[in-house]
Amino acid sequence: MNKKQTGCGIFLAVLAAALYAINAPFSKLLLDSVPPTMMAGLLYLWACYRFYDFYSLCFAQLP
Repeated sequence: MNKKQTGCGIFLAVLAAALYAINAPFSKLLLDSVPPTMMAGLLYLWACYRFYDFYSLCFAQLP
């Protein structure tokens, strides 16, 4: 692993922790109008989408 990959991995780990921490308050607000199973599905879909987006941003230009 080179330094760019390591730095990008650390950035993604910190970002994931931060987004996980702020997820709970927003989820509680949305649970008043959305069923829990739909909320879980939407959160997982959004997480997969964002992970792919950041992964392609960090590793798309590596040889």
